[in-house]
Amino acid sequence: MATALLVFGVIPGVDIVSTAVVAGAAILFYFISGSTLSDFNTALADASLWSDVQCAIYEAISADGYVTDANFAAVVSGVGGVTYAHADVITAMVQYMNGLEATGLIGLQNTGSLYVGDCSACTVPPSGGAGVFNGTDDYVLLPSALGYHASYGTFAVWTEGLGGLGALFDGVGAGPAYLFFGVHTAGRIGVYFDYPAGGVFNMVDTALSAGRHHVAVTSDGSQWRLYVDGGAVTPTLVGGSNAGEWLQAIANNPSGVRLSGAESATGTYISATVWDMAMYSAALAASDIAALAAGALPNVVQPAELLAWWPFDDGAGTVVRDASGNGNAGSWHGSGAHWGPR
Repeated sequence: MATALLVFGVIPGVDIVSTAVVAGAAILFYFISGSTLSDFNTALADASLWSDVQCAIYEAISADGYVTDANFAAVVSGVGGVTYAHADVITAMVQYMNGLEATGLIGLQNTGSLYVGDCSACTVPPSGGAGVFNGTDDYVLLPSALGYHASYGTFAVWTEGLGGLGALFDGVGAGPAYLFFGVHTAGRIGVYFDYPAGGVFNMVDTALSAGRHHVAVTSDGSQWRLYVDGGAVTPTLVGGSNAGEWLQAIANNPSGVRLSGAESATGTYISATVWDMAMYSAALAASDIAALAAGALPNVVQPAELLAWWPFDDGAGTVVRDASGNGNAGSWHGSGAHWGPR
């Protein structure tokens, strides 16, 4: 029985273990006869096939970012379930993975091969539930304890269809001091601290295109850093200085911090679909933000610093659960439907 050696380029983050010279990540398959080289050449040129395979692997490992004994069967099943005109190509992939078994795949991942963060085409999270802000009056009220005593931290969120002017995350305190992360100017995402009584207005922002994005802001207590789709951006200074005020600046907030909220100048709210909002008690490193944007869940990225994680996968009711285990659930307010798909 003839055996053909096949090189598959751009399988998600699977590093090649061979002497072949291939650009980027690749995987070697030994294919038992039954197909032709033209089938494989067609497969190599089919971007949609690779996208489907990448997402099948991504969905199976997204809970913790890695292939493990527990999710190995899901990885194989997911790839096996991909529909392709030359079904034997998919069979070859499944046979190769079954030949390695979980231990073999774990060995590959230890070289960085099957880690979800390596898969540049898999930044789109798997399907699931989401929160939907209607752009009129929707917001989620959070426990006021989240607004106390924090002089540094991180806020990160997946969002799609971001429109209007308003906050993704905000808080109002005595003074009144106002901390805002969201859209202050159309087509831009930014953070600002406003303390009118003290004459302070500090703001930085950056351009944000339409579509689905992972956005984050960190503060180390002295400056803000903005991230879009896992990459640090050089923000534009809009007013004052990049002073990095955080929740301590709105300490003793009697109404709690909020997810979504009215833009201070216009009183308008954002419209957006959101999921996997997370709040940390430290300024995450750039590599941590990149991992979140690549699909790692908040509870596996610096879990000791995780204050709250709102997946927005509840689907019904007015409670927005906190999946961090820290008891910081929120409550919906407003007239919108509140729930929808990602």
